[in-house]
This record gives sequence, structure tokens and C-alpha cells, in this order.
Amino acid sequence: MMLETPLAGMAEKNAVLKRSHGCKQARQTFPSGEIIGGHEAKPHSRPYMAYLQIWNQDVRSRCGGFLIREDFVLTAAHCWGSSINVTLGAHNIKKQERTQQVIPVRKAIRHPDYNKRNYANDIMLLQLQRKAKQTAAVRPLRLPGDRARVKPGQACDVAGWGRVAVAMNNYPDTLQEVKLIVQEDQKCESHLRNYYNNIIQLCVGDPKKKKASFKVRMTECLAWLWEIWDLRTQVPNAPRAHRQAGMFLLGKIIRGYEAEPHSRPYMAFLQIQTSGNIILWGGFLAREDFVLTAATLGQGDSGGPLVCDNVAQGIVSYGQNDGSTPRACTKVSSFLPWIKKTMKSLQLQEPGHLPWS
Repeated sequence: MMLETPLAGMAEKNAVLKRSHGCKQARQTFPSGEIIGGHEAKPHSRPYMAYLQIWNQDVRSRCGGFLIREDFVLTAAHCWGSSINVTLGAHNIKKQERTQQVIPVRKAIRHPDYNKRNYANDIMLLQLQRKAKQTAAVRPLRLPGDRARVKPGQACDVAGWGRVAVAMNNYPDTLQEVKLIVQEDQKCESHLRNYYNNIIQLCVGDPKKKKASFKVRMTECLAWLWEIWDLRTQVPNAPRAHRQAGMFLLGKIIRGYEAEPHSRPYMAFLQIQTSGNIILWGGFLAREDFVLTAATLGQGDSGGPLVCDNVAQGIVSYGQNDGSTPRACTKVSSFLPWIKKTMKSLQLQEPGHLPWS
């Protein structure tokens, strides 16, 4: 869920956003929904990819997923909604491509032990209302074997339509992809302490290659901000506040100490509710009626596959809010019995199904 800046009119807003190229885009990221350092995928080179449009009461969100059978899509449990539409065969989701198949979800089944507090067992099966037609642009992805193992150092791929700019609410129209290296479990046990579980999760993303990707030069975004505010002069003390925000975007305070009460009067504490979860966030007051914060919150690539040697070994799950690596993926091989049992059970419940078929 994103909170939009209140502007005088939509025409003005669109004009400003088109000129926002003065604020250089940070490289693509996926903090449970974003990719850093990726690029546009070759159209329809990943025919298993599914784009999910999710409605939960009045809240609309997006996720990724992947086709594992003509009538089933696998995704993350935190992508649940009361109503979900699946688009298969898409490259540009803003266009009505002839290859696209849009199919509503008949039933969404989260793993019974899914824990929304720590993202344990973050896996969900989506039964489609009708079978997808297999084409060159729509094909299922293989699941791993019972004894499949992914080794540290192995290169795998993640793809999705998640946010591509850290500093602004900017989603790509086309499918993006990035290569990630599987890490030792100890790295995620340290980076995602009290969350990561190596029995049911995989650790991906080299922290050495991702450290600089998330930094945002706030000075490069000033022109964009002034246009949005329609200001002719800078806000007093604004550059000082922006430098503070640039530090905050790193998402961590190492060897810090408690601040003197109210010594940083520009700080803002944000509580953001999304699909039953409350996320704590930071920002700062840049003017009496504007708070500036990072645009890293939101989904898009969550639920997409971690593909290793053309096999779905993981499901994009969670990581630090600052987009840093390594990050955690649900380990598909640990859930094969549940996947097979659930698909068989749902097939038996279909109208007209004969018990001996």
C-alpha cells in the first residue's frame, strides 16, 4: 500500500512524474517485492511467470507467482487476498498482449502453518477457475525432486514486475529479472536473526554485491521534490534533513545510542497496515504538510520463483526492509508433500469428478 502525495491536480502530477528523471533511479530491488541490479527479461522467455492482482477489502496489491500445472499457480502465503486475478503469458502488463490469459482464482490455499509474524511456511497454492492453455508464452515450471538440494555458490534467477526505483513509487511495465547467488545459511541466520529457518528456507543474494545498490543520493532528487511542492526556494534546513534521510535509507544503525529526547524534531514514525500486517517505518518532516520516506514498501516480486537450473527451488518471501541482501526464499522441496496432497484434494472436490478417475 502506498500513500500518494496530495497534489493540486492529476495533470500536474503526471507532468511532474514524467520529469522525475532528474532523480536517478536506484537499481532494481526486491524487499519482499523488489529487484536491485536487474534488467528487462527477454519477452516470454519465462513462460511460467504469473502476475497476480490482489484485492483484500478496499486494498489492491500485486504479487508474482508461477504456473506449476495448467490449473495451479504457486506463490507466497503473504500474497493472500479475498479476490485474486492471475495473468499468464504477459511481458508488458500495461498492454493487452495476444499471448496473455487472465484467469480468476477459484480457491487460494495458504499453508496451514503459515506465520505472518515471521513468514514461516510462506507458501500458497492458487487453484484457477479454468485450465490455462499451454502455448509458447504459457508453460508450467518444473518442481524439484524429493532429494533436490541447492548448494551455496549456485547461481539462480528471480523475475517479477516489482518496483524498480527505491526513491519513488515506480513499477515497471515489463518483466524484470536478476541473478542471485545462493548463500550459506549462516549469513541469513545472522542477517535475518530470529526469522530465518534453514529447514524451510533458502538464503540468496551476495551482500558484498548489494551494499551500494540501495543508497540514494537525495540531492539528485531535490529538483523532483521542489516541482512536487511547487516551491521556488528551498525549505530552511532541508539539505541537513536530506542528509539524515540518506543515512536512514541504509535501514540499520550500527553501534548507535539512544538519542537525546526530541533532539531530532523532524523524525516521523510511520505505522503502515497492509493485508492484516502492521509494518513500522521511518521518515522525516520536510515541510509542515509533507513527510519524506523511502518507497521500498510494497510488493510486486513476492511469490515469484527462485529458478535454479530451470527448476523452481524457492519462492521469493522476505528480507530486511532496506532491500539489503541476503534475503530469504521459501524452500519448495520442503513442501512437496503438502503441494501434492493439496492439489489432489482439490481435484477430488471438483464437480463431476469420478472417484476412480
